[in-house]
Order: sequence, then C-alpha cells, then structure tokens
Amino acid sequence: MKTNSLLIMVLTVIVPGLLIAQTGYPHMSKHSVGMSNKAYQPEGTRFMGMGGREGMSLMGLAEELGITEEQLDKFNTLRLKYEKETAQLKTDLRLINIELKSLWMEKELDKDKIIEKVKARTRIMGQLAEKRAEVRIQKRDILTAEQRKRLDRHKALREMHHRCWDN
Repeated sequence: MKTNSLLIMVLTVIVPGLLIAQTGYPHMSKHSVGMSNKAYQPEGTRFMGMGGREGMSLMGLAEELGITEEQLDKFNTLRLKYEKETAQLKTDLRLINIELKSLWMEKELDKDKIIEKVKARTRIMGQLAEKRAEVRIQKRDILTAEQRKRLDRHKALREMHHRCWDN
C-alpha cells in the first residue's frame, strides 16, 4: 500500500515538476518586471494584483483586452513605482509581526505593548490598502473605455462562475 502511494506521488507530483523545470515557462514576455532579465519571468505573474491577490492578472487578459505596448510600458512603470513606495511599509509590517509574535510568546503578556503593535500593524495594513487602491485606479485609467468595458464584463463572468460553484 505504501509502495503504491509512493508511486502515485512520484507520478503525479515529482515527474510533472521535473518536466516543467526542464522545459521552463512557455509564456515568457519581454514585459516582465522585477528580474534582471525580463524574459525569464512568466507573463502571467508580471502584473498580478498587488500582492498577487487579484486572481487573473491584467497580463493574463492582455490579448483579450487588446493591451498595447505603450500601455504595457505604463503598467511596468506603475508597478515599479508601487514597489518602491511600499517596500519600507512591507518591511515595517514584517518586523511588527515578528515583534508581536514575540510578545505573545512571553510568559507574562504585556497587554499595552500587544495592543500598541496591533494598532501599528493595522495602520500599516491600511496604508498598503490605500496604495493598492490608488494603483488599481491608475491601472484602470491606463485602459481605454472599451478595454474597461471588456474587463468589467470578464470580472462579472468570473464572479458569476464563482457563485455557481460556491453554492
């Protein structure tokens, strides 16, 4: 039984992983940000929602939306600006989380320090949320009216699909 489970794991996880590692990413793009050689980053990861949470990236829809080279360049510039503006906030947030974890591990909890750190974390998370909202608005402003209409239609269809499968 263990041998069968091991064989199934090798065939379903390890072998496909090795094949992907050998072949690389077939969907490379010259519009990839964040690596020394732009061509080595998968196209779909290039402009994912801030923090990778938006689901389908604009780049995943670039062809469907008819995104131009000029728009791609503007998205790259916007992404780099966002990364620069949020780098320190993200570092501060990581440090606060580490400090908070340490405070919770103490034998004698210091309520005031814990509350102070939670408030600081909440404040930084709010600042990051504001930056994400600003960038999202700026991304939409780069799109034409027709592209925005297509994007909205795509989001509505995706939402409808999720509702059908969630119930």
